[in-house]
Amino acid sequence: MKKKIIISLVMLLSVGIITGCGCNKKKETKEEKKTYNTNEGVIEDKEVEGLKLTNTSLVSTKNGATLVTAVTNPTKEDKEVRIFNIYVKDKEGNTIVTLQGYVGGVVPAGETREITSNVDMNLDKAHKVEYEILK
Repeated sequence: MKKKIIISLVMLLSVGIITGCGCNKKKETKEEKKTYNTNEGVIEDKEVEGLKLTNTSLVSTKNGATLVTAVTNPTKEDKEVRIFNIYVKDKEGNTIVTLQGYVGGVVPAGETREITSNVDMNLDKAHKVEYEILK
């Protein structure tokens, strides 16, 4: 009888160890706080060489930021655009960082492309964003 109890306990413990029953492993997901930059100089619509840059958003976390902008070609001709230099500036007009935005080579007439640029720094102090097309 004692043997049966010991064997039963060993089997229960083995099943518990194999399946992980009784373990209290909790995954803690710590969501980073995001801040949205709503300065007029950042989110306002802009125009560069006939292309309209709209719907700009700049979202920062403690250690990074993402800038997203829609690039629309309202003209009747395709526009060749290799890369945008994106200058993020502070209140005094000093460049905080220069980002690069790639739109895919050509923005066809009447179409919109989205550029997304990331940086490993917080851009809460950004006051203005300027764009330059590199040819």
